[in-house]
Amino acid sequence: MKRFLAFGGDEFYPCGGMYDFKGDFDSLDEALMHCLNEDGDWYHIYDSEIKKIVDLSYVEPFCTPFCKRSEVI
Repeated sequence: MKRFLAFGGDEFYPCGGMYDFKGDFDSLDEALMHCLNEDGDWYHIYDSEIKKIVDLSYVEPFCTPFCKRSEVI
């Protein structure tokens, strides 16, 4: 599996967990470009080396806890 894992989907119909997995990528730029070109309302990009979400959309899946962007990046 590559370093950056992308998750995303529709705001009101998140599938949850790995069902929202969109792909794995070698670079953050690759993952971000994929997410921005996908047809979906939200995305999270997870860095598997530092074990943190390193980028996310301003839209979050419906009924999920709000996460401050400053706590993520």
